[in-house]
Order: sequence, then structure tokens, then C-alpha cells
Amino acid sequence: MTQNKLTTEGPETFIHAKCHRTPAAALRLIKRTDEHVVAAPYHGGFEMRIPTAVFNKEYVQVDIEDLYHFRKGRFSVEGGEDFDGFTDGRVWNGWACPLVTLEVASKMLETCCDGDTLIFSRDGDVLIVTDSCYPDEPYRLEASGIEVDGEKHAVYDLGQLGWCFTEEDC
Repeated sequence: MTQNKLTTEGPETFIHAKCHRTPAAALRLIKRTDEHVVAAPYHGGFEMRIPTAVFNKEYVQVDIEDLYHFRKGRFSVEGGEDFDGFTDGRVWNGWACPLVTLEVASKMLETCCDGDTLIFSRDGDVLIVTDSCYPDEPYRLEASGIEVDGEKHAVYDLGQLGWCFTEEDC
């Protein structure tokens, strides 16, 4: 990590020095003037203007690839009950994309799906969420493997549901 040292290769990516080092916190530099810096969230969002003096003092340049690594996290969906999971920092429209174990996924989906408009079912280890408005297009969640702190985990990517997940400690 270097202190505001611009490179000529690829988009310049910065993160607030006191922020979690995740892709969700990364900013893509758009324009720099003596008065202000224009930047936007790396994965999409509104542009923001930050006074250049503040930007130079509080932001550091990062390589976006260095921000992607799996770690434990705590999440909630639309302000509901917290649950444990994992993340590599990916976001969808600014919302977290948690990865969770079968036990956590099953419990969370049973709670969130009302059985009427959203229906949760299982086909072995495949989790299925069906929206009654689109019954022919169910979400099929299959396990994938990740490693966190030397431990292997089979996890389900809840981010593909498109729900408003929040990482609690962000």
C-alpha cells in the first residue's frame, strides 16, 4: 500500500486509511484537481467530491486484487436477525454478498421465505428459492468450497438472491 502515489496502469483505486480493506470500501479515482478529487465506489455508485487536501491525508492507494480474500463476517438481511458467514468483499449494488454454511443458509432461508410469495425448498444439498411471481425461474444455490484461515468450508452464495444484505461490522 502506498500513500496516494498515482500509477499509470489501470484505474487508480483508493481506500480510506481507517476503513476495512474490502472491495466494498474501494473508490475508483475519476478526476483530480487542486480543489477536489472526484471518485466513485469501485463496484458502482454515485460519484462524490472530496476536497483534495482531505483525500491526500485520509486515503491510500491499493491494488483492488489485494482486497479480495475470504474472511469471516456477520450479516443481516434487511435489518433482520444477524447471522455468521464469509465474504471476499464482493458487493452487488452496494449490498454484501455473504457466503454461508448449509446450516446457516437453511435457517436463514426458512426465516426469510414466507412459503407464499417466496418458497424455500431443498433437493439434497441444493437450496432452492422460488419467487411465486416467477415460478419457472427458481434460484438454485449449490455449495462451493472456500478456505478461510487454513480451514475449508462448503458454502452457499446468498448474494445471487439479490437481497439487501448488510455486513454488520462495516
